[in-house]
Amino acid sequence: MKKLISLFLVTTVLLMCLSVPAMAESEAHLLRIGELAYLNADDDSRTALMENMRAFLAAAGAGNLFDNADSLEMKEYDNLNAMQMGLSAGEIDAMLVPTAVGGMLAYFNPDSYYLTFSDRNGNENIEAATDFSNPYILLLHLANDSVFGTDFSFLMTAENTALKEAFDGAISAMKEDGTLSALTDQIYSEAISAVEMPVIDGAETIRVAVTGDLPPYDYIDASGKPAGFNTAILAEISKRIGKQFELVSIESAARAIALYSGSADVVFWTRVSSPDASQYDVDMDSEEIQTIYDGIIEQTATLRDPSMDVPDGTILTVPYLHEMLILVFPAE
Repeated sequence: MKKLISLFLVTTVLLMCLSVPAMAESEAHLLRIGELAYLNADDDSRTALMENMRAFLAAAGAGNLFDNADSLEMKEYDNLNAMQMGLSAGEIDAMLVPTAVGGMLAYFNPDSYYLTFSDRNGNENIEAATDFSNPYILLLHLANDSVFGTDFSFLMTAENTALKEAFDGAISAMKEDGTLSALTDQIYSEAISAVEMPVIDGAETIRVAVTGDLPPYDYIDASGKPAGFNTAILAEISKRIGKQFELVSIESAARAIALYSGSADVVFWTRVSSPDASQYDVDMDSEEIQTIYDGIIEQTATLRDPSMDVPDGTILTVPYLHEMLILVFPAE
């Protein structure tokens, strides 16, 4: 399954730039895209932002990312289930979701969904398109990452600085000893079942909100227990910081409210991120490549505003996962 879903990764954007011929000219059309709601945004503001992205990518030769649409219209949904129903009802033409979510939807429901570039355009040369030793391919990937890169972190109120530092230390240690990498690999290989939270005698109990709405990161299993990648991350952090976690089920749209009201101490949170060449372990010692890279960062920085993803009076931990977003279309 990991190999199959890997073919769906957003890095296939590169293939459109490198090897897929442009589609024949057709009538102008509007592409309606659904996405999970952002805290400080609405349909109109997201439409304006995504329209800038569409124009930017079209000018860069990757217009097929948005199906060669001449314009975009965004519609926000409070949860994945509502967005799937909107897609089925014809309210939207595609869903914009994290890569692993789209990959699992298409893998387990091939008669219902297909992904950008995979089934739609029949790309096959995935190895060439993800050869990061080629600096120009790396730059194309970074350009895509600068538009659709998303970091997964934990959000808590600003006064919880000690808790944030404890989480940061645990996440950093998990990165260094390979634990985080091993857990991340499971996202694309198998669904992580329910994980029992450690019970630590006399330890402080931290309430962590889960939505169960974003498999394979966060979902409710057949027995009714929270499961997925996020619960596995939590269990490991609990062991490392010596605190017990109580999982509190909430609606996805109520995550910030849960923090403000005190019904949860920690919630899972995603935010836009900046591309980082170092994460691909490539030596960018060419002055020409560095200049192009700097241009990408400067140009795309105006397209997304990370500050809109952090509610007032809250703080974020270091990221425990970096993903990109991908379009999911209904099967025709």
